[in-house]
Amino acid sequence: MQLSAVIPRVALGMMVLVEITDACMVAMRVMFMSVIFVQVNFESGRDLRMRHSVRCRDKRTRHRQHNAKESYPELAHTAR
Repeated sequence: MQLSAVIPRVALGMMVLVEITDACMVAMRVMFMSVIFVQVNFESGRDLRMRHSVRCRDKRTRHRQHNAKESYPELAHTAR
């Protein structure tokens, strides 16, 4: 076997290896990013949902107290 016949094969093998490792790296990076993205989205979504429910609860209690104050003036001291 001459050297001139071996070199292209070696170069091709190296290129294939580089391509495979590159694809693996890209896949790992994409997976890592998607995992982080999903976690961040989940955290912020849960936070927003909790805040929203708290806000609604506050609003409801305020309405109830306001209505109680209007309809029963003798209970106005209990509803603040």
